[in-house]
Amino acid sequence: MIPPHLTFLGETHRTSSPVTVFVPSFYSNLAIRQTIRETWASGHDNVFFIIGVPCPIPTQQRDYYFCMLADEAIGPTPEEQAAYDVECSHNELLVDEEQRVHHDLIRISDVTEAYRHTTHKLKAAYQWGIENTQSTFFVKADDDTFVRVAALSEYLVSTYDSDTPTLIGQVWHNRVVYREGSKNDELPEFKPNVYPPFAAGSAGHAVSRPIAQYVSDNRYDLFEYQGEDTALGIWLDESPFDVKFVTSGRFWYDGKCENPEVYSIGHQLTPERMRECFEMMDEKPAV
Repeated sequence: MIPPHLTFLGETHRTSSPVTVFVPSFYSNLAIRQTIRETWASGHDNVFFIIGVPCPIPTQQRDYYFCMLADEAIGPTPEEQAAYDVECSHNELLVDEEQRVHHDLIRISDVTEAYRHTTHKLKAAYQWGIENTQSTFFVKADDDTFVRVAALSEYLVSTYDSDTPTLIGQVWHNRVVYREGSKNDELPEFKPNVYPPFAAGSAGHAVSRPIAQYVSDNRYDLFEYQGEDTALGIWLDESPFDVKFVTSGRFWYDGKCENPEVYSIGHQLTPERMRECFEMMDEKPAV
């Protein structure tokens, strides 16, 4: 859970845009972030990358999902730990420089980088957005996603009432809860066998400000389930809101960016594919 004294590291620029785009990104994914800056985020001051701090355990000794030793690991040798510490120190210098140049990193002091910590990042992103912007909508798009920022922003603002608690994306209903044998295995704290409605993380999603406000206000009490997409659905199901769930074709996950009517395209797009998608755009944003 997010501690009471969460610290956001470094200076981050502000935006006056009615829509803020959050991009969760692993600490070491500098090249991917730079590709996004040079493609779909170029010319936009409302795209921010959400990163944590490195896990102190060397990758080869680490559990795939959490910042902890793998079950079969006996711990790194002193040489392995020393080499990994040097790598982390080098990346820290690179990230410091990245922030100094771009001012678009939201660096969370208390979350270590691991697959299952994305739920924590979503909470922190909404907290930062509520405290530092007047945006009426917040978009979450992974760093393997391509976003038509201007078109998506116009669509959200012109189509939806920002005062209504609204979740927009590829909304799934009655999805079976995985319990064993999948990277998406749910934590035992969630008891039902099917999930409440949630937006597929692979396509990205948007929420109106009341939802971000609710998550930020209740961040200490909301349990961090296995994935940020399903966790958000559970939180909203347990909230006092009458949430409006919208399945929108503007969000999709087939990796195809040829259709200009799709504004958030996931997933697993490589940097090369992002550049191809950017070249297809009819209008390039002014840099």
